[in-house]
Amino acid sequence: ANRSIHLIERAVMRLDGLVNAYRDLENAAADLIFPARVPTNLSALLRTSLPAYENILAAQGKRLVMAVDDGVVALASDELMEPVIENLLENAASCTPENGVIEVRLEPDGNEARFSVMDRGPGVAPELLSRIFNRAASFRNTPQSTEEHQGLGLWIVKRNIEALGGTVAARNRRGNGLEVVVRLQLAN
Repeated sequence: ANRSIHLIERAVMRLDGLVNAYRDLENAAADLIFPARVPTNLSALLRTSLPAYENILAAQGKRLVMAVDDGVVALASDELMEPVIENLLENAASCTPENGVIEVRLEPDGNEARFSVMDRGPGVAPELLSRIFNRAASFRNTPQSTEEHQGLGLWIVKRNIEALGGTVAARNRRGNGLEVVVRLQLAN
């Protein structure tokens, strides 16, 4: 009888652990689907995070050019925006040749904040443009892209921006290169 009680207690503890793990997973998903959107100073966030990327790019022989307007405050969150900035810059860097330039812009546009990252890489074949934000999509055709890419960076960007009620789109630049534009609702 004691052995049966012990087995039942262990099963209940395991089940309790599973329920807690499931609840944690659901809470994490809810946070992503309905994140707390608070006034977030994107200008300040970019000004504090971009210098580190500037150094990383300089070590790769690439240059970062910034045009960040002051006081652009959007409904967002630092936690979701940091991976957006990181993934957009890493994507642009991986497509930019040595001595190339990556441009970052932030400006108000109507009632939205417009954040864009531009490179002068090869761009994306027009028929693939609509798919670059898909999970596990990787369409790199650059000399530097010999290493394997999981294709999650732009998917994370899209997921985070849409969770914040914004939009993200990509287009080929005139000449060559890619521009990715993120739009978020301004807080004021």
